[in-house]
Amino acid sequence: MELLIETLREGENLLFFIALKRGEEMKKPFKPCLKTGCHTLTRDRYCEKHTYIQDEQKKEYRKNNPYVNEFKAFYDSSEWKRARKLAIIRDKGLCVKCLAMGKYTKFDVVDHIVELKDNYSLRVNLDNLQLLCHLHHNRKTQEEKIKRNHKDQ
Repeated sequence: MELLIETLREGENLLFFIALKRGEEMKKPFKPCLKTGCHTLTRDRYCEKHTYIQDEQKKEYRKNNPYVNEFKAFYDSSEWKRARKLAIIRDKGLCVKCLAMGKYTKFDVVDHIVELKDNYSLRVNLDNLQLLCHLHHNRKTQEEKIKRNHKDQ
């Protein structure tokens, strides 16, 4: 696997990016299976013997999370996939909150600023989409829950 090292000059900072040649994929490092007592090394969460645990967890999550079921058709639509791709291109694949603090963090989630359940008509509006890392998405979600709980009281 051949790596390319690229530099990007921004202000006084010189940033280095390591990129793979086109067509190559970087593999995840090996780590122990998450099943208690299993020491098999795997690139996924669970080894092949214990993948059923992750499948069960996904089923349980989907069964108990009403929003997964309610908006599943939308998230599977070509309309969403196109809007998502455009948001990623626009924000260059970086978390907008981290970027505002001068950090370069790869995004994990394409987030709706105004949630779908609050205004479904904004679902593919690019001005309503932002890229967030898990840290900032979790913070935003927590703040939304607190606001929602205060409204209900």
